[in-house]
Amino acid sequence: MSPPNKEHACNLMSQISRKDLLELKNIYKKYNKTYESIIAPLVILLGGKPRTGFKYDGTKIINYFEPAQKMIYSRDFCKKIQNLGLEIIPSSIFSNAEKLLQDPTYSGNKVKSLSPCLIHTVSWVMGVIEFHRAVRNYSLSYYDYDILDNKELEFCEQMDRITLLYYSLLRYANTYCKIYEKKAQELMKNMQ
Repeated sequence: MSPPNKEHACNLMSQISRKDLLELKNIYKKYNKTYESIIAPLVILLGGKPRTGFKYDGTKIINYFEPAQKMIYSRDFCKKIQNLGLEIIPSSIFSNAEKLLQDPTYSGNKVKSLSPCLIHTVSWVMGVIEFHRAVRNYSLSYYDYDILDNKELEFCEQMDRITLLYYSLLRYANTYCKIYEKKAQELMKNMQ
């Protein structure tokens, strides 16, 4: 497996289009087990939570389909995809999404047999996760908990918190500078 690469991640994320996002509405009208597993990581990445419950025999039910429908049919679905703050999402969300990618549905041939819209959705999810891996090198994947000892895990968590703080400050500074740059330009226009 090659190391995460921002350019490759951006290529994967750019495959999804507004048309694909609109087509998801048609695909997710009726329940389909395969479609539920395809959309589950997207639900997690966009901050959604699965519905949980229990069958009569006591087995746990985890439902991503209904939260996915609610998310897809919301007015701000396209904006959520476009404005996702990749660099500041908690690593636990990425870890949960990565775990869901282990579903057999994501194996090469099964994904290729899906509609282009779903293929682009899968590419976007994989691109988001790869981008996260490239930008936040100390962010723990769910694989890391089996490999690293407690001190290494603690070190990675501390380093990721520092990285997260750094990106949050950059995001804040960028927003702050844009606001005051605009005010300065207006002031300069008035002075002339």
